[in-house]
Amino acid sequence: MPAELRSPTRWLVPAVDVGGSAQSVWRLCALGGYASGALGSVAIAAVSGDAPLGVALLAVGAALAFLLVTAVTLVVTGEEVYIFFHHAIAVVATTAALASATGLGLARSMDYAMVGLGVCLAIGRVGCLMVGCCPGRPASRGIVYGVGHVDHGFPAALVGRPLVPVQAAEAAVVAVLTGITAAMILAGARPGAAAALWLATYATARFGLEFGRSEIDHHSAAGLTQAQWTALVIVGVVVAVDRGPVGVAALVVVASVAAGRVGVVLRRRARILAAPPPAPANLRRSPAGSTSPG
Repeated sequence: MPAELRSPTRWLVPAVDVGGSAQSVWRLCALGGYASGALGSVAIAAVSGDAPLGVALLAVGAALAFLLVTAVTLVVTGEEVYIFFHHAIAVVATTAALASATGLGLARSMDYAMVGLGVCLAIGRVGCLMVGCCPGRPASRGIVYGVGHVDHGFPAALVGRPLVPVQAAEAAVVAVLTGITAAMILAGARPGAAAALWLATYATARFGLEFGRSEIDHHSAAGLTQAQWTALVIVGVVVAVDRGPVGVAALVVVASVAAGRVGVVLRRRARILAAPPPAPANLRRSPAGSTSPG
């Protein structure tokens, strides 16, 4: 093995045997996360005196929205791709559509939707960590994936290289944030406050974590990734709807960093465009300082 490459981290297992067939750890985590989020949300509704059946309806709607987005993405791209923000937006839209049928109202329905979504995401990111999707940037120390992860979508160019465990960091942030969101509901917080906190805080955290992700298969515009632009829009929507201090603070932070990043990239591009073109390869400089064909 070349000196710059390292042995894979042993506990990063992309698949496990279930009933005699290999199953992706990410898929198992996603299913387990959805079930845990749904059951947890219903339990919180029962304890807080809300409508458990209404929350169960939201969970069913979220599952259908997830499957619909996955199917549409497969038809459009020809690949089975999972982009969290795409699915999250579909879940929010479905929750809004079902809010009147839950008996909870729109704001409280959003609170419960964020709890379910948060639990599913936190556990799902553990699956991402195991299989190697959404990997971090190369670093001097970190987790290392092997050749076996390539079959599960891991970039072959990063095999054997230490990477920042950005998936684990996101899982930890989301787990803590979702716990706070659930506590707010149980404490009787204003309907919608928990959802606004979750959305604004997660979008801000995700905006920052994107700087630690690998640039391979990472599309960007003006120096910001698709997820960062989406996070900026989400924070703006939260502020427009809720106008709470957390959302406003998040918008100031995200917008300031985004403006700085875009400004740096645009200035760099302007300098490149303004630079004189390189001399043709077939020209060389004469002793007198003029150029002459070689």
